[in-house]
Amino acid sequence: MKRAILAIVIIFVCVAMFATFSACNSSTENSMLTIYKNRSNVGEFTKAEYLGTLPVGYRVLTSTTNYAYSEYGYQKELDGFIVYNENGLNFIKTGATDVYFQNLSFNIKQIHVYYGNIFMMTSDTKILVYDYDNDKWLYGTDNPLCVPPTINRSISTYVYAISKDYFLTISSPEVFKKQFGEDKEFATSYFVFHSNGNMVGRIDATATVSSRLGSVDGFDTYAVVNNITGSNGKETRIFNLTGLTSKNQNLIEPNYNGVFSYASGTNNGLEATYFGNGKFLIHIEEEGDETDYFYKDENDKYWKVRRYIFRADTGTRETYRSETLFLSIENEYYQYSTTKTYDTSQFLQPGYSYVSYGIVRDTDKTVSYDEFIIRNSDFTIVNSLTKNYGSVEFPDTDAISLKELLLFYVGGIGVVQSQTGVLNIYNTEGEVIASNNDYEYQSATYNSGMIVCTIVDEENSTDSSTALLYGAVNTKGQVTVPFIYDSLSLFTGFYAIGQRDDENGDTSYYLVGKNGYEVFLGNSKSVSEDYSFHINNNGGIYKTGCYVYSYVNDKGTKLYGVKSTNASTTKNLLLEAKYTTVTLFSPSSEFAKVYVFCIPDGGTQQEMYILK
Repeated sequence: MKRAILAIVIIFVCVAMFATFSACNSSTENSMLTIYKNRSNVGEFTKAEYLGTLPVGYRVLTSTTNYAYSEYGYQKELDGFIVYNENGLNFIKTGATDVYFQNLSFNIKQIHVYYGNIFMMTSDTKILVYDYDNDKWLYGTDNPLCVPPTINRSISTYVYAISKDYFLTISSPEVFKKQFGEDKEFATSYFVFHSNGNMVGRIDATATVSSRLGSVDGFDTYAVVNNITGSNGKETRIFNLTGLTSKNQNLIEPNYNGVFSYASGTNNGLEATYFGNGKFLIHIEEEGDETDYFYKDENDKYWKVRRYIFRADTGTRETYRSETLFLSIENEYYQYSTTKTYDTSQFLQPGYSYVSYGIVRDTDKTVSYDEFIIRNSDFTIVNSLTKNYGSVEFPDTDAISLKELLLFYVGGIGVVQSQTGVLNIYNTEGEVIASNNDYEYQSATYNSGMIVCTIVDEENSTDSSTALLYGAVNTKGQVTVPFIYDSLSLFTGFYAIGQRDDENGDTSYYLVGKNGYEVFLGNSKSVSEDYSFHINNNGGIYKTGCYVYSYVNDKGTKLYGVKSTNASTTKNLLLEAKYTTVTLFSPSSEFAKVYVFCIPDGGTQQEMYILK
């Protein structure tokens, strides 16, 4: 397809998630929060709440340094933590006294969580599935879901979780033999599995490479395989898996004629987007000519377009006619997809989709470009760039961000999280209440009355890498914290933590007030006695609203604790300095949450806390 899905280069900061807002006109009922999610402000931390102590030898996994490709840290879906010891990974429920998986005959090398099921890669190169909600193995070591060629790739390379009940995998002769007792190899098939432990069929996958899952999507009880070579060119095939529960080694044909073809060609293509309840929007685009075309683009190229609404549950399809084209659509059903840019479940309410590439056909069949928020049930446009901001010369504009429909909403204040450009600040009615165009902002994240932003550091950027400078803007659109920091945490209360080189070139750390006032915390040569900020070889240890401090006891042992960003030395204590190690951890899936993992002096077991 001419555009396929637009490649977007995104700079992530502070919080690796995108979120909220939208602006519709004043006739929209009450508030844009009927469409967008709104997160609560995170205030100043005042206490550390104890969550439990890990068994001897276990630590919380806080990165993939030692376990490549695995998920790590706190798992909100399961309310627990991925942990490890010298033998491998495990899981512990918040508040539990022991790890979840006991007496295993294998070591766990990788963990992923999809739809409440725990997928694990074992030391003997098997992918197993455990149903956490129902406390049972769906695919155990004697009946693995997949036997991949190596453990040194992500589980998602070999397995696609369609739903709680259906999984697609690459073909595996070992698995086929365990299911059916015979040796067979299917280099061009995906295996389809049900949560009852059965392989329930195969799907043709001639367009993919057998060592990975490519061109696959899945939702509810439907599998979608794209870019298949068919008799009429290229095809997208939609499979209805409803009722497939018994063992079946045969190829599954698409139910209800869920096959959509388009002519082979470099620029031709198809997008099939799922909207829930068995409904797909099919968009087919092929090169045309001046005698046969739907629209003419900005390069005077002609394009033919066919669109259908396909009801995979009943097998019906109807032609969808509109002067507006929706492309590169993202919604809640793509939460685990690796083909999408945004996890819209983080910022849109259920039932809405973000259209990052919209086309509006004019009467002369030329087009203008836009972006939309649409309602899934009927494709009604509830928000768009042009609707709110007038004529937009896509993709170049000085008035708004290219992603102005993607705002992070916290405490009723909305700002564009990424690719910001101009900084617009919105209320819940979608009105711009302040704006700042002093810089071309790369990102913006709001909390506690301040918007932490980044701009390009031209002096230290190169052709291969982009350096950033951090500063902050208040809700009146005024820059009150200058862009002089290499890093700046979110504000919680009056202060954030800033990191920059001082006049001597030493990396230094400061409490930074909303008005730009600095309180020195320390650097490698000196540390403020009032705050005892902890410095190590990698710099300071800090997260949003907190930092690690150190204390040398009467035995000469250096111990560590945690303080908040309150400037008062009588109010900032969260955990006393009585630990030999302290790790601060912030999950990307939770806004401004901070966990503390620490080992007390004289102890061997890691304690867990959450800051409140």
